[in-house]
Amino acid sequence: MGQEFNKTREEKGYVAALKLYQYRLNEWAGDLCDIMSPKDIMDKTLDIEKELKTSISSGTGGVNPLDQLRELLSETVH
Repeated sequence: MGQEFNKTREEKGYVAALKLYQYRLNEWAGDLCDIMSPKDIMDKTLDIEKELKTSISSGTGGVNPLDQLRELLSETVH
């Protein structure tokens, strides 16, 4: 999940990576209970939800402005 989070963050941004991470936590909750308590899993998904609300409401989505400029420039070059 960590590698998937990193790859998604690089390719699609922070918010997309958080959403996918939250989805995976819920998807694999039954298996993760072997190494995490159900309460810890739920707490983590709620923490992600709070972070998503903050990132989305701020309008930045946690995206670095320099990264946005790089993406814009790479799109105009191709």
